[in-house]
Amino acid sequence: PIDVLSASGRSTLQADKAAFVALMRHLKAFDGTDHTVLMVQVENESGIIGSPRDFSPESNKEFAGQVAADMLAAAHKQPGTWSEVFHGDADELFQLYHQAHYLNEIATAGKAEFDIPIYMNVWLSYPPAELPERRLPIPGIQYPSGGAVQRWVGFWRVLAPSISAIAPDIYGDDTGFVRDVLAAYHRPDNPLLVPEIAKTDSFARYDLLALGEGAIGIAPFGVDPRGWNILGDSAAMGHARNFALLAPMSREVAKLNFEGKLKTSMEEVGRAQQELDFGPWQATVSYGFPQYDGRRPPGTKDAHGVALVAQLGPDEFLVTGIDVSVSFHLPGKLPGMRMQILSAEEGSYENGVWKPVRLWNGDETDRGLQFYAGDPAGVRIRLGKF
Repeated sequence: PIDVLSASGRSTLQADKAAFVALMRHLKAFDGTDHTVLMVQVENESGIIGSPRDFSPESNKEFAGQVAADMLAAAHKQPGTWSEVFHGDADELFQLYHQAHYLNEIATAGKAEFDIPIYMNVWLSYPPAELPERRLPIPGIQYPSGGAVQRWVGFWRVLAPSISAIAPDIYGDDTGFVRDVLAAYHRPDNPLLVPEIAKTDSFARYDLLALGEGAIGIAPFGVDPRGWNILGDSAAMGHARNFALLAPMSREVAKLNFEGKLKTSMEEVGRAQQELDFGPWQATVSYGFPQYDGRRPPGTKDAHGVALVAQLGPDEFLVTGIDVSVSFHLPGKLPGMRMQILSAEEGSYENGVWKPVRLWNGDETDRGLQFYAGDPAGVRIRLGKF
């Protein structure tokens, strides 16, 4: 026996559903006009730990029978028993089927009471090196069996349509792994949301990476000091620095991101210089200071630099970042053309209107727009070509 309630139990489902409906009714009564609450998490990291599936007599009987029609449709498979259709993945997918139906029924009932977005967060499947305490890549051991891990997001999207977003919790500090996770959950049928990410500073650079991949939100976990957090009670300074940088332009950044006009860059070890392609314009992003003419940038000590560049018009950009220099040039596909900076205004947005504070002069722009961690700034730059 394990201390997990079965997703196949109707009594459990009815009790869960009644509680969730009561919560949504309360939210509508107290917040139905102001909409302080933007979305609701239906359950935490769904799935079961300790077993690949429910082995109760009722579930065993169902498992030995034919795969349900909607699961066959989702998998594009021919009829058969669970073992015949899914082979080595049968236990996990049987559990997934019931987890997805369970949460979808709860989410449907909740939305009927108060129709706001409902999301679910996901305990991911990690490479062994990223989660050494759970080295065995076995569902129910390494991660909760039946959950919407990377390889099964598509099944969950088909089986649980009332869930607005299936959202990954990220605790693996490997750039390649994080990129793969963001790609797995950013789908035409699934908005990218990161409801949990480790609060430590080494994870802060992923804030901008996720934003550049189209994320609608990202939240560091455990920022309140309680004395129990396995990551410690130190403040999430890296994330705070990023949020402070973006806060004055958050609405504009969200709009530009939705329109596909925004690109971000994240410093990586060994990659202190990167290129962002905007068609007739190219932005070179260089991390760390001091930077000298003709030399590669030094990078920062702990690879924390980030940059954001958004295209406002054919020759106009919004630029910001941390411990980074951003310069613009014409790509090689425009031979014979030259460029110049027409203006570079530091400022911020107020109610959607750009309010310039000062103009940057030639000494501040001829080696790139330089942004330092202790001096957050946003710059609107106009370029010309001739």
